[in-house]
Amino acid sequence: MTQCTQQPQTLTLEEYVKKPPFIGLLQFETGTACNGKCTFCKHREMKRSGKASWNTIFEVIDTCVPYAQTVCPFLMQEPFLEPRLPAILDNIKQVNPRVNTQIYTNMAKLPAWWRSLIDEQTLDTMIVSFYGPTAKTYLKYQPGFSWQRTQRNIRDFMAYRKQRGLSKPHVTMHMINLPELFKHYPSFVNHWKPVVDNVGVTVYRTHDEEDTNFQTTPEIAIYEQAVLGKPAQKRVPCSRIWGGFYVLFNGDVVPCSADYDGENV
Repeated sequence: MTQCTQQPQTLTLEEYVKKPPFIGLLQFETGTACNGKCTFCKHREMKRSGKASWNTIFEVIDTCVPYAQTVCPFLMQEPFLEPRLPAILDNIKQVNPRVNTQIYTNMAKLPAWWRSLIDEQTLDTMIVSFYGPTAKTYLKYQPGFSWQRTQRNIRDFMAYRKQRGLSKPHVTMHMINLPELFKHYPSFVNHWKPVVDNVGVTVYRTHDEEDTNFQTTPEIAIYEQAVLGKPAQKRVPCSRIWGGFYVLFNGDVVPCSADYDGENV
């Protein structure tokens, strides 16, 4: 699942009621194409598919980008399969130069235009979803990709950015804390920290209450707490409905990025 991050604004109730702010995170889908078959992702179960028209993309950019803090021009898709991405990023920055642009990518295949993301400096942040601390785990969780090729793609990207003497996009390696992956996290950090800007981990969030395929073990739970902190004592409702604005390729708006089939428009 591809989810951009954005800290919600802190306002008093009176301030919020008097002048509701535009949601800080804008995430809009330019299409639904993906080259991955990740075992934990709902993309393979999606009933919808399509590609956003330029008119829809321009409407989203012109209407929402001036007020957003972070913009992610992708949702249920692989951004590197979107040939219009450089032009889309350029349009976003023209409308709001201060906005933070962000994508997630599996980096399994680099498009012919990948260097433009560095040369044009219109992409601020790139999170690489690479769940391959070992070739075995990569084959299990991201089947169909080449473990060696993806690593080479990441290194080539970073080498070109260094060659150009630039610091953007800021690149983070991203791991979800599935038990089989999380136990490799220390070695994963040591391996990739010299290569990329940051190595992070995020909690795995299921889309279904009954989804128990990835239950943790007591041993891994202890390590999770050491890295992520103790679980909250009190359940707090998800803030994404207040902090994120999610637009599907046809212009429909859904309350959460987890609504992958657009059931709550």
